[in-house]
Amino acid sequence: MKSFITIWLFLSLTSAVFGQNQFSQITFTGGGTYNFLREVYKIPFKGYEKSFKFTVGQQFNIDAALLRRFSVGGGFTHQKQALTIQNYQFYDGPAIVTETPTLTTHVYSAYFRLLIHILETYKNTNEKFDLYWGVAPNFTVITATNNSLDPNFYRPPSGFIPFFNGVGGVRFYPTEQFGFYIEGSFPVAYTIAAGVTYRTEGRDRFFKKKYILF
Repeated sequence: MKSFITIWLFLSLTSAVFGQNQFSQITFTGGGTYNFLREVYKIPFKGYEKSFKFTVGQQFNIDAALLRRFSVGGGFTHQKQALTIQNYQFYDGPAIVTETPTLTTHVYSAYFRLLIHILETYKNTNEKFDLYWGVAPNFTVITATNNSLDPNFYRPPSGFIPFFNGVGGVRFYPTEQFGFYIEGSFPVAYTIAAGVTYRTEGRDRFFKKKYILF
């Protein structure tokens, strides 16, 4: 984990000369998420026929460009999924009980993030494409319920779990302020997200007239 954090910070610092964003610009993004890691819930039920009902997650982010090259922000996501196991069997004394239980999980995540915005992409596309990547300390809460009669039915890890995520994506603005975005994150919270974005007007100077920072 320490090596992962060190590599991300090193790449962030060495890439600073390529980042760009307008001062005081605030970006709002919201959309749906999908997590490929949901497959881990199937592992304990290997050998059973299963069906997975996954509800597209929700996401909302706010990022503020306090400096020209960097933005800081935060957000949250929520995902719900239900795994149904066909003809699940367990022992109740000498008897074998067969049932079709469902394991339902909710994953709630909140995070902070530091993003770098790529200068060449932003300028060469007349500020229509905002390419970014960065780091996101993540705080996740997992809740799990099931309707099985088996007292030893599998229970996935739950409770408060901290993670350190990498995140990257691109925003496209067909208009001055409204656009679309797609981004990825690893390892938790979500794997891919997409939706709509809105940016407020920023400025090219840190101070309105004489001084320019970076």
